[in-house]
Amino acid sequence: GYRQDSSINRNASIENYTEAIKVITAAGGWVVRLGDPTMSHVPKTERVIDYPHTRFKSELMDIYLISQCRLLIGTNSGPSDVALLFKKPTTLVNTCDWATSLPLRKGDLTILKHVYSRPLNRFLSIQEILEETYTSLGFKALPKKYVMVQNTSEEIRDVIEESLNQPDDYIYSDLQIAFNKGRNQ
Repeated sequence: GYRQDSSINRNASIENYTEAIKVITAAGGWVVRLGDPTMSHVPKTERVIDYPHTRFKSELMDIYLISQCRLLIGTNSGPSDVALLFKKPTTLVNTCDWATSLPLRKGDLTILKHVYSRPLNRFLSIQEILEETYTSLGFKALPKKYVMVQNTSEEIRDVIEESLNQPDDYIYSDLQIAFNKGRNQ
């Protein structure tokens, strides 16, 4: 619902989150979906509140809900910034800007949208994404060359399971260390 334009790379389909919602609710958690009333509805599910479509929707309530969450699952958007202000754990999925929207704190997780290169006729590896031409607008600034593809429901489910099962003494994996080194370079 970022904008009602399917070409906007920050949009993501709620259908790809259904497996993650099942993981959270099966673990006894609640899902409160944030957003605006122009967004499609979440299918009616036990322990899920489709908040943008309620009479309680307001900017102040948005902030309150984020301040009370156990984990914010989002994209590179305003709610994820608010969660950081409240020191809430974040797991970002379908991110399209690897330079400014990745985890800022140890234990936060992020998965990028996939980047398809038209000239190469294939998806780029993480290393290639880090090495490729990048602007402050990310890959969306080069629309003729790249197509961004949403994370699958399985990828989102897997990162949410990882987030929910993290130990308190979270340690970066070798892959995370390599990625952060490449991003910094």
